[in-house]
Amino acid sequence: MTQVADNFPVFTRSQRQYLGWKRFGRAIALRGLLFHSVISVSTINRHLIPTSGPTLIMMNHQGGLDPVVVMGAVGPRYLCVMSKIENFGVPFVSFIMRRWGCYPIRRGLVDRRALEYTLKILAEGEMVLIAPEGTRSDALQEAKDGLAYLAIKSGAAIVPVGLRGTREADRRLKARRFLPPTPVSLTFGRAFRFKARAEDRVPRAQMAQMTREAMYQLAALLDESQRGFYADLSQATTDTLDFVT
Repeated sequence: MTQVADNFPVFTRSQRQYLGWKRFGRAIALRGLLFHSVISVSTINRHLIPTSGPTLIMMNHQGGLDPVVVMGAVGPRYLCVMSKIENFGVPFVSFIMRRWGCYPIRRGLVDRRALEYTLKILAEGEMVLIAPEGTRSDALQEAKDGLAYLAIKSGAAIVPVGLRGTREADRRLKARRFLPPTPVSLTFGRAFRFKARAEDRVPRAQMAQMTREAMYQLAALLDESQRGFYADLSQATTDTLDFVT
């Protein structure tokens, strides 16, 4: 795995170098093929995504198709995607991910290289996909503070998106049951920023509050059975959030 981890020229490149492949991948492979043969995708409130500027798209993570679905569904901007490093050891998957400009993150530790690259591309005005839980689950688990850290340091807007149907799509794909296409939906929420600024010294307790408030924004977009750790929406507060749309 060390050999895989050390072979990532993406960390020295602008994401704009991958724009040609992203255009092809989204238009042909995702919207043209996947979205018509394997899944049927519907979106709600996609217009809430900012049209420019550093943006973090935060999603619930149910299955392997989640990032692919969001990559194909958003537009007209293109997503930059980090993925667990283990995925880059799978030959065909790695080939596709590298062409898109995906970059690895090591789970279970503070991966400073991945964090620094994410801040770099956000500073270039890119849009980055992030799963704050850091792992897959049917219902939301308690999130880590990486989202809050990146948003504070970059000043990025955060857009929550709730996914439904991707777990079932994963199961049917593994069973090679493609027809009829599995319904998948994405519901986007209002964009917000944290009130803290990059130069602020944010105590750990406040960082945890920011993460919690962001996750309740995501939970509100999901079915009750998906909300998990954030099931009680009456506990949701917005003290650290500034809504921008």
